[in-house]
Amino acid sequence: MSSFVDPVELARAEIGIELDPAIPGTHSQTDERIIQRLHRQADEHNFAGSKYWVETDQALVLPVDISDFDGRVGDLRDVDIAGVLAGYNKFSIGKRMAAWCLRFQGSVLAPDFDKISEEFELWVPIISVRTIEIL
Repeated sequence: MSSFVDPVELARAEIGIELDPAIPGTHSQTDERIIQRLHRQADEHNFAGSKYWVETDQALVLPVDISDFDGRVGDLRDVDIAGVLAGYNKFSIGKRMAAWCLRFQGSVLAPDFDKISEEFELWVPIISVRTIEIL
């Protein structure tokens, strides 16, 4: 079994160094297979459910229940967060943009320690992560 340093390294290995790039639009069968592999590997490496400190160029605020998504996205720039890794997913808006993301629950934003409501997750585009450390 391969030994990955962190969830970002795992994603880069599974998706590819260029992070595929994610193709905008609805999830394809290939996308679903990638997500399943990422979740399985994250469980095997004890990444899922662990708390991380993440410095990132961007984070998106989305409902935990994505079926509640109404098209509005909270877009945070140049942010540091602490949160529990809930998994991976592909974020896509129509045919314009898409990104592979880490999903965090129970997140707190630094430096003011603003807590994100439990009804929402932070989706962090993998390509935007500057650093990630386990807490």
